[in-house]
Amino acid sequence: MLAQAMDKWATTVEAPSFILALGDNFYPSGPKSTTDDKFKTVWIDIFLKYESLKVPWKVILGNHDYDGKPECQVAYTQAPHNPLGLWQMPDRNYTFQYPLPNNKVVEFFGLDTNGAQGHVRSRHPEMRNKLFEYKEWLSNNLKRSNAHWKIVFAHHPLYTKGYNHGVIGDCLREHQYNGRIGYGLESTLLDGKVDAYFSGHE
Repeated sequence: MLAQAMDKWATTVEAPSFILALGDNFYPSGPKSTTDDKFKTVWIDIFLKYESLKVPWKVILGNHDYDGKPECQVAYTQAPHNPLGLWQMPDRNYTFQYPLPNNKVVEFFGLDTNGAQGHVRSRHPEMRNKLFEYKEWLSNNLKRSNAHWKIVFAHHPLYTKGYNHGVIGDCLREHQYNGRIGYGLESTLLDGKVDAYFSGHE
C-alpha cells in the first residue's frame, strides 16, 4: 500500500527527482549479501514496478538493517545488478547536492544514527563510539558547506511522541540524559545552521 500511495502522489501531485529512504529499508532484518533476494522481493518488486518511482533512492541505514549485514546495502550501490543504479548509498554517511533556481543548491547530509540505540549496540558494540565519529564528520561537512539549504536525513528522530522510542531521541539529542553521556546532535545541527532534519523509525 505504501508503494501504491507513493505512486499516486508521484503521478497526480508532483513527480520526485529522488527519494529519501530513511532506514529500516528491510524488515525484520536486512540483507546479508549484495545478492540477497531481499533486494528484489522488498524493494525492486514492490517499489520499482511503478515507473514513477524509478528515480534515485538516497538510502540511509535503520536499526533493523543492522540485523543483517549493513555493509551489504552500501556495497549494493556499486553492484552490477543494482537496477539502473537507483539504489544509492555510497557510504554509511554521505552528502549530495541538488540544484535550485538562481544558481543555488540544497545539500543533503545522510547520517547513520544507529549508535544511539541499544538494540544495535548489543550486536555491534563498536557503534557506540562510531556515532561520535559520525557526528564529528557531520559537523565538519556542515561547516565547509556553502549550500543555500542544508538538510540532514537519518533514521532516528530527535523528538518523538512514540511510546517506546523517546529515550533514543534523548540519547541522540542531548549532551547528557538521565545521568548518562549523550551525543548532543541537536547542538551540532544548530551550530551547522541546518534547515531541516528528516527521520524515520516511528
